Amino acid sequence: MKGWIIAILVIATILAVIAVFLFIKKPKQTSKVIPQSKQVSLEDLMDIVKNPNSTKDDILKALKLFNNYFVIDAKDSHRYFIFLIKALTHKNVDKEIFNYFHNEIKKRNQKFKRELELLEMKALG
Repeated sequence: MKGWIIAILVIATILAVIAVFLFIKKPKQTSKVIPQSKQVSLEDLMDIVKNPNSTKDDILKALKLFNNYFVIDAKDSHRYFIFLIKALTHKNVDKEIFNYFHNEIKKRNQKFKRELELLEMKALG
């Protein structure tokens, strides 16, 4: 009789564990990912860096997309600087993001080297 009770308890425990794993929902992705087929806009990238739930990988991807699709020009420089300061002051920023900014974005936008250095100092301070 004891053997049957133990067997029933073991089976019930196994079924309960399986049920828990089947009904656990995967967490929703909270960060915004830009679909490959969509044209990248500065507003899309701004949405990523403004989102407090964006991960450091999201921020880094946004910076890489920015570097691939945009070059800072005098006419809209303030918009680009706002994006960059938002990216560099995001709560999930880390050394890798600053390294990318320093080594890639500043290099590609030499015309605004002084402004980018000030922006970087502001983000660090």
